[in-house]
Amino acid sequence: MEGIQFVIPAFKQLLNDYPEAKLILTNATGDYKSKIQALLSELPVNSYREIAFEEDIPSLYQLFDVYVHVPINEHIEAFCQTYVEALAAGVSSIFTLSGVASEFIENQRNALVVPFKDAEAIYHAMVRLDRYTTSASINCSRATRCGTTVHFRTDDS
Repeated sequence: MEGIQFVIPAFKQLLNDYPEAKLILTNATGDYKSKIQALLSELPVNSYREIAFEEDIPSLYQLFDVYVHVPINEHIEAFCQTYVEALAAGVSSIFTLSGVASEFIENQRNALVVPFKDAEAIYHAMVRLDRYTTSASINCSRATRCGTTVHFRTDDS
């Protein structure tokens, strides 16, 4: 789950500000599936969607206006590919500094950095980044490419 357990509560809080927001989980499978489902059961059914697998990762990133990758400690993320992919896609991002991320992620320069295991900080960062975008998708990822997207859009997209 490596971070998703903090993103879902942050998203739940975000729904108070953006009731039409959508959370999209990608590749959220494995040992943590039942825990993720339990957290999702606290959300309105129409507020989230799950994508089991997506081969076209670059296109997936283009759906996101904001990307969240928040591993729960500095050692979980080994290669940081997901950080690089999000930044290369030009997606506004929220990260914790795991793996080698501390070598190239700079808070308020190329991403917003939040403390480990802090749903409140994730929520505030999502709201802050939305101020800089006309619509925002939040993607939270765990180290094994699980993503979560939140659409703040008020239209049908």
